[in-house]
Amino acid sequence: MEGMDNVVGLALVLDLVLVLLVVGNAVRGWHGGLLAGGLGLLGQVGGAALGLWAWPRVLGQLPGGFGALQQIVVLVVLVLLGAALGEAVLGTIGRRLRAHGIAMVHAVDRLLGAAGAVVVTVLVLGLLAVAVRPIVPAPWGQVLRDSRAVGAFTTVLPAPWQRAAAGLGQTLKSAGFPRVFIGPTPEPVLPAPTPDARATGSAGVKAAGASVVKVTSIGCGGVSSGSGWVSSDQRVVTNAHVVAGGTDLAVQVEGVGRPRRATLVAFDPKVDLAVLYVPGLTAAPLPTASALPDQADVVVAGFPGGGAYEVQAGRVRSTIRATGADIYDQPGATRQIYALRASLEEGDSGGPVLTTDGHVAGTVFARSVDDPQTGYALTDAQTSGLVDRSAHLVSEVPATACLHQ
Repeated sequence: MEGMDNVVGLALVLDLVLVLLVVGNAVRGWHGGLLAGGLGLLGQVGGAALGLWAWPRVLGQLPGGFGALQQIVVLVVLVLLGAALGEAVLGTIGRRLRAHGIAMVHAVDRLLGAAGAVVVTVLVLGLLAVAVRPIVPAPWGQVLRDSRAVGAFTTVLPAPWQRAAAGLGQTLKSAGFPRVFIGPTPEPVLPAPTPDARATGSAGVKAAGASVVKVTSIGCGGVSSGSGWVSSDQRVVTNAHVVAGGTDLAVQVEGVGRPRRATLVAFDPKVDLAVLYVPGLTAAPLPTASALPDQADVVVAGFPGGGAYEVQAGRVRSTIRATGADIYDQPGATRQIYALRASLEEGDSGGPVLTTDGHVAGTVFARSVDDPQTGYALTDAQTSGLVDRSAHLVSEVPATACLHQ
């Protein structure tokens, strides 16, 4: 309880700091006006972007052994230096232009300056929060997740921005996709027709979205996220590699709202499957589908890049019995899988493969290393045994070791 109280306290402090930062920039925007303040904020954004661009390059020139905390310190320093330099240059230009009477009518200019400052500050802070979330140390991951201000800032970000920012963080933290095939030969990629984009708009697929969840796992020195689907009352199916080593698990229905704490009740690293017990979860269980034929229309639902909820149309290339590695890269894992024509990203792991009527045909777990338009999902036949046995489990099981140790 003491640790939880500390996290809640830090989250409140972070909320206060962020709100003061927004208010402070609004005041600066009011005094500077739209022209001077806008150019200054543009300089801040440009400088911060330059710092983000320089971050991995600077890390590459530093001696090895830098952990997540040191990497975050480097990130913060570069972003702050870039923002300060950009604001100093463009802000000075804006103030000189305003002094010469180029600005708008004074009162309107001030009002627009304050409003613009708030918008830009919120967007920049939201982007930074999404970018660092996958790699911050576990206690700070909890703080970010519990911060109401961070939640509000990230909610207003457009989905493509969230995905781009999340992708930056993933450059330092592997998502841990297991190897589906082992051997020197390329993965088999069978042809399939272009997916029918209309499949994503079916009534069944839209209704199923209310039972698809974002899964967050804190542990192993950072935060990882994936997707999941409601399999039975208060039970969520996801991938084992999403929650491996996690000490604090949570889910969000459709990726929005307050996270619900989850307990790991089943964990199979060979299949790459896990089941969570989420007390109080009211989302309806999704029905499962019969085995799918080749070229069948499907829809992949999830949270690519750890961002907003998305669906994409796909096709079944083939059903394969694949021998590969488990989530710890140990050989001997044999799985029945669907090879899909779909482009999967980190964050899609554990999400459902839906039929057009909204039934679950499989669970996403990997992507091809040879073809960016091929992803892999565990068939219902492969997962049904563990899923059915977990329908009434409530006792926690260990998530074993972290990935890549």
